[in-house]
Amino acid sequence: MPGLEDWRARSGIGAGFAAWFWAVYASANWITAQRGPLPSIETAWDRAMPFVPEFAWIYLTITPLLLLPLALFENRADVTRLALVLAAQTGVAGLCYLAFPVAPTGHLDAVTPLVFQVADQVNLTYNSAPSLHVTLAITCAGAMAARGRPLRNGIMALWAGLMSLSTLLTHQHFVIDVASGALLGALGLIWFHRKNR
Repeated sequence: MPGLEDWRARSGIGAGFAAWFWAVYASANWITAQRGPLPSIETAWDRAMPFVPEFAWIYLTITPLLLLPLALFENRADVTRLALVLAAQTGVAGLCYLAFPVAPTGHLDAVTPLVFQVADQVNLTYNSAPSLHVTLAITCAGAMAARGRPLRNGIMALWAGLMSLSTLLTHQHFVIDVASGALLGALGLIWFHRKNR
């Protein structure tokens, strides 16, 4: 079990990543919002996607479950390595948002539950492809994969899959966003596990 000093270090790593994430995420969104009309990447699959606002409950679990490695990783080096991977992915995504800005997803004019309204506010308008919800969920779940822990691994894999699905069913992202987010997540995992060896 980590000691108090180790917990402080882990918390500092988590806070540093959170600060970097919001700096990149909010800045990219603000810059893109200043631009004129943007192209849409909506496909027929996106138009056929049902709207299930209740999946916002899953969508909002990204923050607490990203904190799990801070507590569950046995050594601080793994926490640091994962934070660096997540920070790099956030930086790459921010550059993509600026280089390839696209029109946001449309929302249905319907009465929605409060949990969806919260999720809709957290997910800034213009940060589309790649979906960082998908990227970070896949990376976190894959980084936590451990031998001899099939139940935990299965739960984390299920969570990453549901997280990816939730981005579509809440109409927060397009199919292309999810695909590019999954690719960025996979590349981050390759780097994490290679460095881990």
